[in-house]
Amino acid sequence: MTTTSLSTRVSRSIELDIARAIAVIGVVVNHSGVLSLVPEMQEANWELSAARLPVICFVIGLFIPGGVAKKGGAHGYIRRRVMFLLWVYVIWFLIQATLEYFARSRSSPLSIFALWESNQHLWFLPFVAVGTALVVLLRPWEKRWTLGLLIALSLATWGWAPPYVGADGIANVAFLALGAALGKERAVMILRTRPGSVLAAGIFAVPAFIACWLRLDPVPARDGEIAGIPTALASFLSCLLGILIAFACAVVLARIPGIGAALAWVGRRTIAVYVAHMAVLSAGANAIGVLNLTSGARDVASILVFILGVLVPLALYAASEHARMRWLFQPPTSLFNLWPGFRRRDAPGTDVL
Repeated sequence: MTTTSLSTRVSRSIELDIARAIAVIGVVVNHSGVLSLVPEMQEANWELSAARLPVICFVIGLFIPGGVAKKGGAHGYIRRRVMFLLWVYVIWFLIQATLEYFARSRSSPLSIFALWESNQHLWFLPFVAVGTALVVLLRPWEKRWTLGLLIALSLATWGWAPPYVGADGIANVAFLALGAALGKERAVMILRTRPGSVLAAGIFAVPAFIACWLRLDPVPARDGEIAGIPTALASFLSCLLGILIAFACAVVLARIPGIGAALAWVGRRTIAVYVAHMAVLSAGANAIGVLNLTSGARDVASILVFILGVLVPLALYAASEHARMRWLFQPPTSLFNLWPGFRRRDAPGTDVL
């Protein structure tokens, strides 16, 4: 096989997109509370929720080395990513905060513009901007010692959830760094040439993941307070196992006709599902609260709201492509022209999340 054909095969891999889809749908599952309908699944939902964003961070990290090489070096890449993420953050913070104000969750209209506050799920976007800048500047795919430095930063801050954007969630930076250290080309080659090994690793990771949660008492990266090194190590290990499980699932699902392609399609639109799902879930929860439903009907409605939490953002993304509303999910190119030294290849893309 020639180098060109190999590169083509690598660029067409869908496992990475499927892994992103698994993670972002898992985020919607967690926020919808749909698993709480089954009492036995409530604890499992808590355990699985800790690994969902690390999966997304790891996949984001995989694309960083190639992006730096293609987008004008470190400063060009950081400029592009930070502008993208902060634009989407501001747009959806204002949308979410406005909806909260009219739902009387916010007492003052001025609080709609408190962009420095960590608001529900949207904290993740400024974190990715800060984390990406750190990873790009330290270049763990070239300087392996910086990978250890970023992992140490994660362990030292594990559990910390300050109320300010950018710092909130910083413990997840290790997963961005691990993805960058591996790189997309190497990751896809492993998925393509050694799917059996990935699947075996994922199968092994399942009982290890369960044992980790049963015996070591790990906590999510944003548990509320700094966890301490022993708990941080256990938590970090559980997230690594969760990443292995997600990629093993991606290997299997990629080989199921229809399902794999559909999930990959969702995975390429992760940004839309992530930023817009809470607005849909909040509206659905308010509607359920107003309606006088029986217990069974309420459960069915909750499942429907979860499904809409995935489908409505995807429909909104598709509509934005044709209704001159792309600004909902990516900054306009004209905004980049205000930045000195902007080049066309620095224009925004949608592979950032």
